[in-house]
Amino acid sequence: LLPWPEGTKIKELRVLQVVPMSVPSGGPPHDTGLRVATAGDSVVPVRYVLGTAPVEEDGSAHLTVPANKEMFFQALDEKGLAVQSMRSATYLHEGERLVCQGCHEPKPTAPALKSTAGQARSGTTVLAARRPPSRLKPDVDGSNPFSYPRLVQPVLDKNCVGCHEKNKGKAPNLARDPIQRNWYASYNSLVERFGFHDYGNAMRTTPGRFGARASKLYELLQKGH
Repeated sequence: LLPWPEGTKIKELRVLQVVPMSVPSGGPPHDTGLRVATAGDSVVPVRYVLGTAPVEEDGSAHLTVPANKEMFFQALDEKGLAVQSMRSATYLHEGERLVCQGCHEPKPTAPALKSTAGQARSGTTVLAARRPPSRLKPDVDGSNPFSYPRLVQPVLDKNCVGCHEKNKGKAPNLARDPIQRNWYASYNSLVERFGFHDYGNAMRTTPGRFGARASKLYELLQKGH
């Protein structure tokens, strides 16, 4: 329903699991005064990156996912950056098959299958359906479940902390300490000024304008910082 950024080429699907919340929405620990990232009224559900699967030239994907897990998908470009993300979730039982096309097509008419040249062609089989389903390729350590201490802080320690320590007062603190309200100092330094916050549309993500693509930190690093 919304246009893709010019030149976008989707290469993979990222599959994420949402873990059920252990407390009521808006309840503890939120009302104890703990700072909560990117959530105005609740705690943030824990996410696991289950892995990625390839997307074919015609945009089709065919993959096997774990059963009985609440999941959502992200479309990734050639750099591994998410272009768009689902804001709803789905799940499958053992042995069940799921086709995503029904929810993503106009409801009054049957979808027209297209060839790789974009021409509608009766009986065309999408590329991904001509092969066995892909197995999910696991992501890096610290992504299953997502863990800031395991995934992010080691990168900052290796590449950033030394120089930032020499420029205290001018550069934000990207070290682990001091920990405040259970958050690393680096997280508190980055989340407000350099992170991504989608306050505009809570119902959907805008293609190319969320996540790393909309992050001031990523923009800064791309300029060579």
